[in-house]
Amino acid sequence: MIGPPDRSNTVSTISITRNYVLALAILAILSIFAFFLLLLIINTQETTAGKVNISGRQRMLSQRIAVLSLRLSISDKKDERIRLRRELKKAIREMGSAHRLLSEGDQEAGIPPSSENVRRLFEKPPADVNQKVTLFLAKASKLADAKTGRLDADSPELRFIIAAASDALLVSLDRVVGEYQSESEAAIAGLQVLVGVLLVIILLVLAAEAFLIFKPMVAKIGEQTAQLEESYRRSRDISETLQQALMSKGKPQIATLDFASIYKSATTEAMVGGDFFDFFQTADGHWTIILGDVAGHGIDAAAETARVKFLARDRASSGKTPTEIVSEVNISLFEQDVERFTAITYMSYDESRSVLTIVAGGNPYPYLSPADKFVEVSGTPVSFTAEAEYEAVEVELKPGDTLFVYTDGLVEARLRGVLFGYEGLQKSVIANADRPLEEILERLVDAAQNFAGGNLADDILILAIRRK
Repeated sequence: MIGPPDRSNTVSTISITRNYVLALAILAILSIFAFFLLLLIINTQETTAGKVNISGRQRMLSQRIAVLSLRLSISDKKDERIRLRRELKKAIREMGSAHRLLSEGDQEAGIPPSSENVRRLFEKPPADVNQKVTLFLAKASKLADAKTGRLDADSPELRFIIAAASDALLVSLDRVVGEYQSESEAAIAGLQVLVGVLLVIILLVLAAEAFLIFKPMVAKIGEQTAQLEESYRRSRDISETLQQALMSKGKPQIATLDFASIYKSATTEAMVGGDFFDFFQTADGHWTIILGDVAGHGIDAAAETARVKFLARDRASSGKTPTEIVSEVNISLFEQDVERFTAITYMSYDESRSVLTIVAGGNPYPYLSPADKFVEVSGTPVSFTAEAEYEAVEVELKPGDTLFVYTDGLVEARLRGVLFGYEGLQKSVIANADRPLEEILERLVDAAQNFAGGNLADDILILAIRRK
């Protein structure tokens, strides 16, 4: 019975995703709030700087008015007095404008209305800045508008201006500047507290993410990784079992021949490839030896290996020639519309004549040692096209002769585009010709892998057949 689908993984994933999105949204909101807090701090500092600058300018203008008034009273040159009056009136206007800007505020100029504490300094004793500034400017204006030629140095207006600029007015203006600075520092301190609170909240959100989101997420990833690893292990075990079952066990018991074989997977991940070999004796007493290479890796390749192997066994029992057998295997696979093609080397050994009949479809040329020559037999891989034609080549094996049959993974081992090739095979076999067959094959595979920098591009399967 098929039960309902397990939705626990989906629900858990949705829950984690939802929490993650929520946490990101909270962080985004907090980040925006922090941005506006930063803008507010900057705006507070700019506003305070503007007020302090205007207040400082007021203070400077009061000193300038006092100096100009004094110079006007002592000047005995008409042209100079005209210039001094003009400058004095300008300073009076600028100080009046600055005072109105501070006391009333101006949004366009970025000067907000004054606080209650500042208004108290402007309007009430003991500072009473409004009254003092207004009286100071009135006295200065009267002095500047006087029609007499030379002013009296002892005039009441001049004495008042000098005294106010050096004492009472100066002290009041300094108190206003100090109040502005105090208010700014208090406002910034409050905003800094908010920033600190915001930072704590962000850290708490991050901590909550770590425990409530990322920890379960890491656990979930670990769980799914373990499931994938277990699935991969099972798939690999199944494929290995299939491939081992498809590889012929032991060696053919042929009195006049010795056999050795070696298989090397391209990578530990690939592990299971489509390379295979088989041997069996047919009704006519001949021995059939097959070496094949199904395209691809994994269970699908192993399954196709079984199809090709048992189809070849079935056709071999018909008593037909090797070329006819390979042709029938090719047509049968093509008609089944298989998705993978197979390179194959089909050999039939007549022990009475010590002759090996070879039909090849896609595999590299077999190599004969010590004759040091390649058996040039070729053809199209089976299942590639129904029109493929195959030819047979007979090789007489003399005592001491060794025939190496292999898949293309050997000669196509490469490094930076350079192939190990037939030349690499020849050099390795010749260099190790006096060693046992198994060791020759091991050294041959090592030579190809070392040539490729340790990374094989394809699986390698080699059969060595030696005439005793």
